[in-house]
Amino acid sequence: MTMPLLTTAGGEKFGKSAGNAIWLDPARTTPYQFYQFWMQTDDRDVERYLKLFTFESLEAIAEAMKAHAEHPERRTAQKRLAADMTEMVHGQDALADALRASEALFSKELSGLSDKELSAVFSDVPSVTLERNALAAGPRLSQILVQAGACGSRGEANRLIQGGGVYLNNVRIDADRALSEADLASESTLVLRTGKKSYYLVRFS
Repeated sequence: MTMPLLTTAGGEKFGKSAGNAIWLDPARTTPYQFYQFWMQTDDRDVERYLKLFTFESLEAIAEAMKAHAEHPERRTAQKRLAADMTEMVHGQDALADALRASEALFSKELSGLSDKELSAVFSDVPSVTLERNALAAGPRLSQILVQAGACGSRGEANRLIQGGGVYLNNVRIDADRALSEADLASESTLVLRTGKKSYYLVRFS
C-alpha cells in the first residue's frame, strides 16, 4: 500500500531534508514551537490539515473556515489547528503553556513566564549568561547591551537607547539606567530587543 507524501500548497514536503521537520518529542520540538509551527500554516493548506490531522467534525471545520474567510488576520482556522494538534500530542497543560507564551510574546510587556518558556520562545536568538551577583551590582543597560552582543560599545548603546531603539522585555527604554532583579522577565532571564526584530537573551546564574 502506498500513500502520497504530505506536501504544502507550495509543493514542499514535510521532513528533515526539506528543513521543516516537526518532531513529536518535546525535547526536539518544544510544545511552544510545535504550536507555532501549525500557527504558521499557509491559508491554502489549513482546511486540508484540519481534515487530515484533527478529529474536528466537517461542520466545525466549515465554521472555522467561514470565520477565517471573514477575518483572515485573526487566523481562526490556524488557531484551532494549532490548539488541537498541541493538545493531542503534548496534553492540555502543555497547550496552556504554549498559549501563555504566545500571548506574552505579543503583549506589550514580557512578564510572568518561566525560564523554560522563554528559552522555548527565543530558542534561536543570541544569548549570554552572566553571574547572578553582576545583577545585584546594578549594571547599566548600556553595559548589558554590549555584553549581549547587541552593540559594539557603550557609546553606541547609549545612542541607540536615546533614539528609542532599545526594548527591555518588550518595553521601550529611552534612558540608560541601572538594572535589578525587578527587571527580569522570568526567574533568571531578561529579554533585550533592538529595532523591530533583533532579540537577545541575557541569563543570570
